[in-house]
Amino acid sequence: MEALLMLLPPMRTRDFSIASAPSMNKLLRKLEINQTVRKDSFSIALCVAVVEGTTKRGRYYHGLCSKFLSQLDGDLHSIDNGLNSNQSKIQIWIRPGTFGKMPMHLTHPSSFQIPILCVCGGTGVAPMRSLLLERIAVRSLALEEKDDTKNDFKMEEETSQTTVSMDKNENILIFGCRKENADYYYQEEWETLCKENNIRMLTAFSQDQIQKIYVQKVLREADDGALIAEHMLERQGAVYIAGGPNMARCVKQELVEVLSDILGGEKQANKFLNKMQRIGRFNIEAWN
Repeated sequence: MEALLMLLPPMRTRDFSIASAPSMNKLLRKLEINQTVRKDSFSIALCVAVVEGTTKRGRYYHGLCSKFLSQLDGDLHSIDNGLNSNQSKIQIWIRPGTFGKMPMHLTHPSSFQIPILCVCGGTGVAPMRSLLLERIAVRSLALEEKDDTKNDFKMEEETSQTTVSMDKNENILIFGCRKENADYYYQEEWETLCKENNIRMLTAFSQDQIQKIYVQKVLREADDGALIAEHMLERQGAVYIAGGPNMARCVKQELVEVLSDILGGEKQANKFLNKMQRIGRFNIEAWN
């Protein structure tokens, strides 16, 4: 048996995109909303879909990692965090993801004006949630800090210098999944953020109607077909795509087709996207 086990390769480690934002925890603690996280620690949220089903021959199968995570009790802790807890503990590591430089570190009000367009499918919503919540939290913390340190300037002068206007098109999320009542991850949270005018959200539920609708169709038709051009060319906005490889490829093709009509050809469109990628305003995170 030992010789047989020596021939077996080790199980491949699983990578998951982080779905939470560190600045959001900081904001919630400051507002005394979340007291469950110690000030000297941080929490991480993942969006993991449990892989399981039945083959055509009736054999049950499941994903090793996703099934394992779904069966753990309570909150998870890293095995080296020093907590004396009976809760589940796992070994984790953190490494940079696919996305490179992104306009999320809003250290100056001018950075707030860089709009982002996030297009994702299924659990691809994880890195988008992280990015959007980080932008919202950092904005709120920056304004809180200004409120704490403001002086006795006239209200008109103060408003013109410190207030950042909110535009629903600053944070746009296009989310797609099979069914609204089964795969709409973070639905209540998105609805709340939309009501607060923090994000604008468009959805594509592919199997909720006879004719399937996908995110690339929603992207092309949004704002009477003007969203891509207005966002990328007029506002120099960033575009991030996350999800399955087929979806990512189709979304990029939509971008290329629209930009080709405006810029004078596919070569010019790809050149533009490559430039945007170099400065961190276009990127794709896709996985099988």
